[in-house]
Amino acid sequence: MATGFKARVLIAEDEEFTLNLLCEVLESANFQVEAVASVADAISLVPTFDPHVVITDLNFGPVELSGSNLIQDVN
Repeated sequence: MATGFKARVLIAEDEEFTLNLLCEVLESANFQVEAVASVADAISLVPTFDPHVVITDLNFGPVELSGSNLIQDVN
């Protein structure tokens, strides 16, 4: 019995290969995915996308917010 429910997953990853791979795998498993390459973009998506799960890189480099900033913002 299909319910039509799709868990929403937000991915924040600055490495393009990893970001694309995660999107492909999760979308093929029937998740609704939003993927961004920066913490700032992820934080701006949280209120409207309302993710069930967040997957984030922790290290976005010295000039970018970190993945821990995203996790703190989501909570």
